[in-house]
Amino acid sequence: MGVVLLAMTLLGGCEAGTATGPGRPGLPDGGSTGTTGGGNTPVVAGTWSTRLVTPVPLDDFLQEDITWEFRTDGSCRQSIESVLYSEGIPRLTVTTCSYTLRQGVVLVRFAGAAEPVGYPFSIPLNDSDTLVLSGIAYGRVP
Repeated sequence: MGVVLLAMTLLGGCEAGTATGPGRPGLPDGGSTGTTGGGNTPVVAGTWSTRLVTPVPLDDFLQEDITWEFRTDGSCRQSIESVLYSEGIPRLTVTTCSYTLRQGVVLVRFAGAAEPVGYPFSIPLNDSDTLVLSGIAYGRVP
């Protein structure tokens, strides 16, 4: 129960104080492949991870460790390791992708998909080591 509350506290605290999109230095106004103008400074480039714990039926929990790798060349990879507490067996899913940034949204085209998936993103003020992707906070992996 404490882990669920911790995850909810961390996720809930990331919405306030975020700023994204046109007009904020370092964030793209239009489409690009993971970089902005002015020296090609990466915006979301890097490796980001989070842990989600979700209650499921029968008094069980699903833990998901999600890692996004966004490269400056526009390629990406999503890894999800999931464990159902009652089983204790980790399952790893790795999907390659490509991405572009467009007006505060990361457009991800997963390998084999016909259409991209849009993930609104923000970077909290004064915290370049946090990426909020579709309302979920990810920490930068050194």
